[in-house]
Amino acid sequence: MPDPQSSLFPTAVTPDTAPAPFGRDELSLIELAFTTLGRARSRKTLRTEWKGKDHKGRTRKFYKIVTGSDEFGLPEYASEELLIALFHKASRDDFESRSVTAVPYELLQLMGWGTDGRAYERIKRALDQLAGVYITTNALWNPEKETFSKAGFHILDDYEFAEDADSGKTSLTVNWNEKLFAIFRQNRFKSLDTTFFYDLPSPVAKRLYRWLDKHLRNTAHAEIDVLHLAHVKLEVSRSKRYVSSVMQVLEPALDELTARAYCTWSLVDSQTDSGKKLVFDRISTPALPPSPADEPIEALSPDQRTIFDALVERGVTADTARRLTTEHDAERIRPQLDHFDHLVETDQAPRSGGWLVKAITEDFGLPPALLARRKKKVAKREASQQQREHAATEARRRAENAEYLAHQKATLQARLAALSPAERTALEAEAVALLDTFNRRRHEDDPNAPGLRGLVDTNLTTLLDQRNSSTDS
Repeated sequence: MPDPQSSLFPTAVTPDTAPAPFGRDELSLIELAFTTLGRARSRKTLRTEWKGKDHKGRTRKFYKIVTGSDEFGLPEYASEELLIALFHKASRDDFESRSVTAVPYELLQLMGWGTDGRAYERIKRALDQLAGVYITTNALWNPEKETFSKAGFHILDDYEFAEDADSGKTSLTVNWNEKLFAIFRQNRFKSLDTTFFYDLPSPVAKRLYRWLDKHLRNTAHAEIDVLHLAHVKLEVSRSKRYVSSVMQVLEPALDELTARAYCTWSLVDSQTDSGKKLVFDRISTPALPPSPADEPIEALSPDQRTIFDALVERGVTADTARRLTTEHDAERIRPQLDHFDHLVETDQAPRSGGWLVKAITEDFGLPPALLARRKKKVAKREASQQQREHAATEARRRAENAEYLAHQKATLQARLAALSPAERTALEAEAVALLDTFNRRRHEDDPNAPGLRGLVDTNLTTLLDQRNSSTDS
């Protein structure tokens, strides 16, 4: 019997005919593993330090500090699997809202956790750990400023897991942390085959697949020091200090990816810190997103459709534009659209849209003049955002003040209504008598003069408070 709750996917499909459900993965979080690969109930903090190249090619020290809550500890790998499922759901709305509403039953089906009582308790524990974790790092890439920045953020601000005891239905609403959602809005996402991801047999294989799927998506080739991959990117325990002990952990996952025709790998001598590096070459992607012939353009998200239209307007064929939009994130494509337009403006127009395809695929560098213009645009956008935030803050302040005054007035009216007419008249006269000389004269001339009512009401509230105090004592 089909589940009565609404489907996670746009249309109902059967297991035999369902296409691989592609979700998304956030590029920064791929590099900042924040969950443990095993249980770590006694650990509250995970600190990782490493050396790497900054945006100008200089060697510098990077760090990542992950702090778990006292009650739930560091997030375990189940939290990462749940995060990918929430990304999958949020991608259906193109991450337009900080709030994501989902049906836990469908998330459990997607993750392959089963749907018994233990599975629901597991998802609740993962939610508690996601809500309690805090990440601090100086290795967060800011694509708008084109530099690494220091940042601290939670994953979730809050969540609500609602259960109807009568019907047995459950619903889940989570709210992304505001800082993290601002990172999401920079569109640093890539597509992720969630079917392939959840079908992998171990946390090491899943995390390795996420990292490889980012680094093999453009060049189909990647190399990395084996200890750096294990200790920094995958968070394999640093008690595995030697290449041999690390490879005992990695080899089953590596062989699994090769067996599934995703990539080949080899361990070779190198000039890296450990003296050994892993070399990867992609065999093929596990599955491709539906081609334009199989899936209508209307299936693209609003943001993807905007980019698709921009590519077609510049001479890229519809099929190629659909493929580029699906395979590359917006943060990679938009600079090259500006690059193309800059060449047109400076009478260096490319002969065809083929140049734009190559620029996106190979990630061409931008001319200095265009870089400077883009930085000015970013600065202008940031200033505009600050103005909007200031205006919103002022509007909230005014609304809160108006709400407070209305509450105070309603409270005063209720207290006065409890008095007899004679008591109210006497109290009003006493409140007027408490006004300063200038305002008493104004009141004698015109009791309804601007501002007087508020002063009288304030005195009335004070007198009533004093009366209540006297009564209580």
